[in-house]
Amino acid sequence: MFKFKNRNFLFILSMILFFSLFSYFTSFVEAKAEGDVAKAVSVEKIFEIYSKGDSFFVDARAFKEYKKGHIEGAINIPYHSDKKEEYILKAIDMLNGAKYVVVYCDGSGCDLSKMLAKDLVNAGLKKEKLIVFTEGFNLWEKKGFPVSKDLSFQKVLFSQE
Repeated sequence: MFKFKNRNFLFILSMILFFSLFSYFTSFVEAKAEGDVAKAVSVEKIFEIYSKGDSFFVDARAFKEYKKGHIEGAINIPYHSDKKEEYILKAIDMLNGAKYVVVYCDGSGCDLSKMLAKDLVNAGLKKEKLIVFTEGFNLWEKKGFPVSKDLSFQKVLFSQE
């Protein structure tokens, strides 16, 4: 075994090793946390998914925004609602029955879709079904894709007025 006369050298070496290992393992945790949500997809690909009719769209914006207009056929689970967990529990089985679940909010400056996506996965949504539409409703509407103000399915699903 090596015998060092200077204990400071051993201390410094052990600290370097410790922080190197710490950085190495935390990088995996950060990468996993970033990957927990889902992949981001372009508006054109989202429209292609929408057109097939076998996916659910979930609007993470406030109900008052959803009422003004939303992607046609989307349900609303407002991220900041005090009933969010109740809505998720009511919808989770239905969402798991879809090929994909596309979660969106206003657009690139809005993180509600990413946060709601994490909550949906935590509630049991299969991660491989989840797509976060980061470009959001504003771009969808700007492209002239189908928009609706119909609230009938929302009212039936969540007994919402």
